[in-house]
Amino acid sequence: TLLGIARSRGYSALGEMFNASQLCGVAAAVGYRASLHHLNLSTVTSLLEQGKPLIVPFDVGLDGEPALLSGAHAHYAVLVGYFTWGDEVMVLARHAWHLRGLHIWRWLDLEASNGQMKTTTFYGNQFYHNDTNITIPASVFSDGVPLPRPARSTSYTIDQQSGWVSIADSLAGVFLEVVPDLDLDLDDLDGRTLRNGRSVRNGNSKKVAKGKTGAKGKVAKGKVAVD
Repeated sequence: TLLGIARSRGYSALGEMFNASQLCGVAAAVGYRASLHHLNLSTVTSLLEQGKPLIVPFDVGLDGEPALLSGAHAHYAVLVGYFTWGDEVMVLARHAWHLRGLHIWRWLDLEASNGQMKTTTFYGNQFYHNDTNITIPASVFSDGVPLPRPARSTSYTIDQQSGWVSIADSLAGVFLEVVPDLDLDLDDLDGRTLRNGRSVRNGNSKKVAKGKTGAKGKVAKGKVAVD
């Protein structure tokens, strides 16, 4: 599983991924080509017009919308398309935080949410620990017990003002382009069967319908790689 790979590499304990480069490594382990880009509108729209889904880190609010929480609710969304509405660029996004299947966000809201992420409270406050054996504080996510931090999490720096783990360099200002590696021809890769270079999971991929939104603009086509 993806979680199993992330755990075995020391990236994650409970599914948390606070480093976009490490997420690229997980994607590559299951037959995808993943690359990081600086977050800017021209690159995002160009890649979406090529039908490529994009993974964007952001702070998610309790309503499932982009929020400004300094990284406290760091999350990922998959962008699958965009359109213009007057002078605004709107992006189409999917993520697992909220029951709504498809979100429509102002690009400026997503960009602002991504850029202001600074720290995460997930690994606890480092001012209260004097060694590297920091635990993940007990929470509903850890079944009420503290857990050891993943090995590679020690590479994060500590924000000296707050004591929280900094994610400013590992998540803010970037997004991921992830596409199937069609040149791959392996019988097995990290325990998963590949067929013609494509990872076989749930049988197929989803597509976003392309078409017009009316007089205001046109939806760019996009695809979600796997369920």
